Amino acid sequence: MPATSTAINAKNCKIYLDDELGVLQDISGSANEVQLDLDQKLGDFNVFGDDDTYRLEGKRDNSADLSILYTKASKEGFKIIKQWRETGGARTLRVDVPDSTQGNDRYEGEFLYEKISIPLKTDEAKPIPVKITLKINGKLTPTTVP
Repeated sequence: MPATSTAINAKNCKIYLDDELGVLQDISGSANEVQLDLDQKLGDFNVFGDDDTYRLEGKRDNSADLSILYTKASKEGFKIIKQWRETGGARTLRVDVPDSTQGNDRYEGEFLYEKISIPLKTDEAKPIPVKITLKINGKLTPTTVP
């Protein structure tokens, strides 16, 4: 089989997150990593007289880890997350891969934040990468960009 010619990279992904008014904000310019985990629970079992293990599919569970730069602007990623910590509730996360061009992949769902990590290091000149762990609240919908 010849090498694929359709591989893509993530440099132009579009990341959107609800602000406090429920308006999706493009936080791509202050985000530099998103990891979507599309999990499914499995239950295994064995039966007498058989050496093999079998599995049943169970519920789906999805999570996302974001790396967002610590910035000062009000509609950038960090300020939205900082305010989210105060108000709580579910927020929409949308990720367009490889960008928001019609027909490309889109992942969207309502998430609750589980953890926000702000690593402050005195010996680094790099921007502060704030890490936030999100857990799905309902269904993660994989679609295409209209």
